[in-house]
Amino acid sequence: MVERKEHLSKKGLNEILDAAFSMYGNGKYRKVAKNSIKNSLVPSETIRQSS
Repeated sequence: MVERKEHLSKKGLNEILDAAFSMYGNGKYRKVAKNSIKNSLVPSETIRQSS
């Protein structure tokens, strides 16, 4: 995935996130929830307006 630079796209990053959370109890023991991480990847309206 990294060699093909798929991790640079939104889809590739989501696949990595899904794979990471599928390990060890589907993210049960992680400090940050998957939805919280996915939401942080979406640019806010403020960021879009300033670009």
